[in-house]
Amino acid sequence: MASIVRDPNGRKRLILTDTDGRRRTIRLGKIDIKAAETIRHHVEVLLSCRTSGSPVPQATAQWLAEIPDRLHEKLAKVGLVDGRTGELLGRFLDRYIEQRKPETKPATRVVWGLVKRNLIDFFGYNR
Repeated sequence: MASIVRDPNGRKRLILTDTDGRRRTIRLGKIDIKAAETIRHHVEVLLSCRTSGSPVPQATAQWLAEIPDRLHEKLAKVGLVDGRTGELLGRFLDRYIEQRKPETKPATRVVWGLVKRNLIDFFGYNR
């Protein structure tokens, strides 16, 4: 369960009880109460999914994909989600193909090059 606490300076924070019974705090800053309620709702969904071992619903997964990195880091710090990786698509593909080069045949490398080109054309190198 999570609760919104209104600090005297206008800031909001979310207090939640983890699955091991420890109280955790997520500082939200100066946001309106409606945004804080939305965050609280999704945090409660993440807590219940973590407790029951069930998958995260699509609406919460979509919300997680769209929240800023700073809020995502706060959720990761209290153990609700895994941290985001900062590797770019282009660098990942370059590293992966180079790493697998010794064990692959030349025709496979050609196909991987085509796949890499198509992925970068669609998503962009810096995605």
